Amino acid sequence: MTLKETLQHFLQQHYPGAYQVNTEQVDFSASERELGFTLHPELKEYYGGFYFEELEGVIDASQVPPTDQWGNWFEFNKEFKLHIALQGLDQSQAISEQLMYNYTAWTGGNDFGQRIWIGSIYANIGEILLVFNNQMGAVEWIDTEYGNFGDLEQDPNGVLTHSITALIQALEAIKL
Repeated sequence: MTLKETLQHFLQQHYPGAYQVNTEQVDFSASERELGFTLHPELKEYYGGFYFEELEGVIDASQVPPTDQWGNWFEFNKEFKLHIALQGLDQSQAISEQLMYNYTAWTGGNDFGQRIWIGSIYANIGEILLVFNNQMGAVEWIDTEYGNFGDLEQDPNGVLTHSITALIQALEAIKL
């Protein structure tokens, strides 16, 4: 399934009435000029298909692949689910403004490369950022509350999933 199909299925199943299909072709060129790079096709598909405020789900901590440097950062949470919240776009705001905010607001002025904030993991140690690596097309986690903020050699981080599609497919809906 494509990301659009995967996202639509998740939204229909778990958020009926809480999203709107974007029926217009989204022009990302202004955003790309302002950002200074071309957006990954999957990020365009994620932001271009639907308007929704937030979608939530959980994954097992065991689904997060270990890293060479940090091991399994989430092993403390083995018997628990990791709460994931993914941010959508607000239809009332310009997409370029929202993308610039998602690109800059979380960085504290540091250069994290072409990473755009798309959501958060909530675990018993606090909030861990989810960013989309625009160059790799992967969803990454960064624990900015540990280490030396702004230095990916010292901030625990790793790949959560190889794509946004894979993350949404792995999510189990939270029963509200």
